[in-house]
Amino acid sequence: MGENKRAVKDYNQALKIEPKNIIIWRELGNIQTVYPTYDLSKAKAAWKKAIEIEPENPENAHVYSALGYYNSMRSPKNGLPFYSKAVELDPSNPFYYFKRAQALNDKGEYQEAIADYSKAIEIDSQYADSYNNRGLAKEELGDYLGAIADYSKAIKIGSQKGDDFFAPRTYQNRGIAKRKLRDNQGACIDVKKARSLGYRPSVGTHSKGYGSPEWFKSKEGDWCLNMK
Repeated sequence: MGENKRAVKDYNQALKIEPKNIIIWRELGNIQTVYPTYDLSKAKAAWKKAIEIEPENPENAHVYSALGYYNSMRSPKNGLPFYSKAVELDPSNPFYYFKRAQALNDKGEYQEAIADYSKAIEIDSQYADSYNNRGLAKEELGDYLGAIADYSKAIKIGSQKGDDFFAPRTYQNRGIAKRKLRDNQGACIDVKKARSLGYRPSVGTHSKGYGSPEWFKSKEGDWCLNMK
């Protein structure tokens, strides 16, 4: 904790010597997004200073992305211009396409979101989260088979990498898509798998309670629980 405070002091001191060093401004912003030096207004001010000095420098792609993230908290559309600039400055980074796709998805622009998720996957074919989120966008457009294929790919990648952190959510998503196709048996297998991995949907989630502990007490849920 003390190290962060010292770092802020050191960055400010360094800026007295090199006031136009965008790397120092960027790092000053970054360190002020974590405790105990958290101060979002100061972080944004530091990032904006880096942009003001060199708006077209590819080194600032991360800065635009960070501003996109924090500005999209109130409304997804607020982050879009920043993510687009990050993509423009560093078009080889799949993360920037992924973040822009999330903002587009939140705005209900599903086709555009799919295009960006696809671009992220084109750059990094092992980007499991992009497959999962692209599946969600496809589902919104009624492409349930396409969604299931993406969820399956995300699960496979996570398993191959030994990283199953998002597996409960992805099994749940695939189960919902299968249910919409009236594949009740397949849906049941997936939501039970999600449950066994610790998935617990909350109010307002994509699942709307499907696969929740309460749902498993219902007639349909009881059938699923006892299905062999």
